[in-house]
Order: sequence, then structure tokens, then C-alpha cells
Amino acid sequence: KSGTNAFADLGPIDAPTLIIVAHYDRVMGSAGANDNASCVASVLSAYEMLRASGSLKNINVRFLFPDKEEVGLIGTQGYIQNQGIENILGVASFEMCGIGDAFGIWDLRDNLERSKIVMALQQAGKDLGVHNETHGLVPRYSSDHHRFYLKGVPAVGVTVLPKTDGQTLRDYIANPNAFKWIRTANRPIIFQTYHSPEDLPSTIDPKALDMTARIIVETVRTFDAMLLPGT
Repeated sequence: KSGTNAFADLGPIDAPTLIIVAHYDRVMGSAGANDNASCVASVLSAYEMLRASGSLKNINVRFLFPDKEEVGLIGTQGYIQNQGIENILGVASFEMCGIGDAFGIWDLRDNLERSKIVMALQQAGKDLGVHNETHGLVPRYSSDHHRFYLKGVPAVGVTVLPKTDGQTLRDYIANPNAFKWIRTANRPIIFQTYHSPEDLPSTIDPKALDMTARIIVETVRTFDAMLLPGT
């Protein structure tokens, strides 16, 4: 019912957990390159880099690849029912990471801007020199982090976009039914192929995938350092 979820762990298995998520399903009729094969590729790359370094001391990082995100976040719901949420300190769900040179941290509610996961993402962007911004509640769009948020876990979405497209994306998110968006070319770049047959590998920028992988690695390392004794 919840599809086939997969995950892999790095770091001390009994340590507090950070979850990095990238769903692997796609909507029917879409090629699914940016939504969400791009993020799966970047998360796998980050996993390999961190595994090679063997540097995690204070956290267990679970790289989670849920099924059925596109049909009501069913895969993540099943994962939580089976695995629980004990000892999870933060969740970052990566969505559409193959187009752009900046990233947005979104669906920030309550005091999430002060959570370790948000601070680690922001610090990673600063350390790598990658522009990033935050956004509050996104009513129409969601992702796997939302299931964790509903259980009280600090959880946010992360999306890559062109820095120059930031305001257009904010306008689109605020009112996705506005008349001007009927013309596809007016939409934010990442939404011009969203859930369509045009979401093809040819639209993906390898530099964006590499940037995303490096952001994940740096976020994990920063999060790990936050849990050092005395910090």
C-alpha cells in the first residue's frame, strides 16, 4: 500500500538521526527528470562522498528514498508507521534539484527558522558561497517532509532554482492560479516542465546536481558539528 521505500544509514547507528529525503516516484505521463530523479542522483552522490570520508561522529544520517510521494505522501506515511520518529532531530526533503544555481528552504512554520536543520542548511550555503533564501508556508505544494512535520519533527523542503528566478517563484507560489501563468514561459523555470512530459533529462544541469550534492554533504557535516559536546 505504501509502495517500496528504501534507505541507507551512515554514522553511529544509535546516535540522534538526521534524515535526508528524495522521493523516487513520478507522476504518470511525466519523464520525472527534475521531479525527482535529479534529487535522487544528488542524494546518492552525497551519500558516496560522506561514506568515503567516514567523518560522522555524532549523528546517524538516514538517506531515505520514499515511494508514492506523488499520491499523497503515502510512502513516507508508511515509513513513519513502520519505523517511527524516535530520536529524529531533523528532516530535509529535496525536491526538484536539477535546474539552478541557488536553493530555497521552504515550508518554514512555527519556529522552524531556528531549528538545527534550517541553520545547518543556511550555514552550508554560506560556507559554499551558494545563495539561499527561506519561505514560509507553501499551501498548494508539499513533499515528504510534511509527514514528519505533522509528527512534531523539525522538517523542511529544499528546492534548487536559478537565483534570478526567485521573485517569480514567490509570485507563482503565492497565486499559482493567476491568469498570467497560463502561458508556460511566464512561470518560474522549474515549473515550466513540472509534472509534464517535458520534464526530460535534457533540461537538467549537471552543475546543479553537483551543487546539491555538496550542499547536502556540507549540511550533514555542519549538523554533525552542532552536536559536539559543549556546543
